[in-house]
Amino acid sequence: MADSGKSKQAGDEADREAILALFNRWRLATKAKDIRAILELVADDVVFLPSALPPIKGKDEVEKLYRTFFPQYREIQQEAVIEELRVAGDWAFLWGY
Repeated sequence: MADSGKSKQAGDEADREAILALFNRWRLATKAKDIRAILELVADDVVFLPSALPPIKGKDEVEKLYRTFFPQYREIQQEAVIEELRVAGDWAFLWGY
């Protein structure tokens, strides 16, 4: 009988790698100011919770945000530190700054 613990760990690691790849796609799309690529990475019912604005709900609002934001800057440089990434079954949590 196979060790299900090792199987789960391998699955969790594959999920972690997929999440980090998605995070990198987000970073590259933002740097390229590629709104279409950003919108492909979010669900229809996306909710952004920025600290200085009211919640931004749905792809249409996210698109408006970036169409307003990107033209203000010649270049986007984004740094991020991942503090924690956890996979818990069908859910995953990532946070940082």
